[in-house]
Amino acid sequence: MNIWILVLGEPLENDQGNPRMHRAGMLSRYLVKAGHNVVFWTSNVDHFKKIVRCKESREVQIKDNYKII
Repeated sequence: MNIWILVLGEPLENDQGNPRMHRAGMLSRYLVKAGHNVVFWTSNVDHFKKIVRCKESREVQIKDNYKII
């Protein structure tokens, strides 16, 4: 199944360090592990550190069936 998750203000899998995932991140991991295709849509702002992650939109492939836009 193809699933889109849209959320603002949560840590991402590709953030530096070892960020603790919140609800949407944990849900994404569970769905990917169950074999679903997940697209995680989010803001380019890290609201916890108060910084901009990147200046333009980009797509990051985390696994074959999981990407962050």
